[in-house]
Amino acid sequence: MASPTRSINTSNNTNSNNNNNNFAAPNNVKQLDIGSWLELTDIKHRYGKSLMKYYRYWLMYEKEEEDEDFFKWLDEGGGLHRDLPWCRRKALERKRVLYMNDSERELFEVEITDGILRFKDSGELVDTRRWGCVGAWQAGMNFGNGIWIFVVSPQYQLYVARKIKGKLHHSSFLAGEATLGAGNIVVSKGRLLSISPTSGHYKPSPENIQGMNAWLEECGVDIGKVVWFGYHVNVLKLCSSFCVY
Repeated sequence: MASPTRSINTSNNTNSNNNNNNFAAPNNVKQLDIGSWLELTDIKHRYGKSLMKYYRYWLMYEKEEEDEDFFKWLDEGGGLHRDLPWCRRKALERKRVLYMNDSERELFEVEITDGILRFKDSGELVDTRRWGCVGAWQAGMNFGNGIWIFVVSPQYQLYVARKIKGKLHHSSFLAGEATLGAGNIVVSKGRLLSISPTSGHYKPSPENIQGMNAWLEECGVDIGKVVWFGYHVNVLKLCSSFCVY
């Protein structure tokens, strides 16, 4: 599968966050991971994990010519009525990831003033309640309903929303464009409690996390009180995070 050609938009049309003034455009932006290219290039933006199952089936059993187009096979050719038992066609068509435009993403933009996170559009304090409560440990629990996710654009604009599997993912906020950081986030009444760089769409690097750390500190966040989780759950860190709320 050929990789799509995507340019990094370093002159986003959305208004800049006041906390960005001391930061130049970063060099460590992260493009969408190769495993999500199918979702990105699909005009319907069907969920990448589901598309990949059909793509692998096509490669193994039904691709006939070197220059054959996967999406043409899937939507017009032999794959039009293909219904895989391990990924039903109805599920493939139902799960379509939202790729936001400018007006849509404005609803999820968050400003940080003196370390406090507020939604820019409404002025409401960010509060990522899950299971009826909010605690730092939730960033390390990457399963079930109620996960809150974030991305930071190359212009240091922060976007936060509740994840909806198959509908709203990290790729949603910037419509598949590059990010500075992405993952899970926990915020209590505007105060950042914890972050986990867990994103299958972007797979943030250590450099991305270091850059985010410096930016958050510049925005007034008390980094010493923020619990940072890795890709894999650290049991000791998870247990200690129950004391942070």
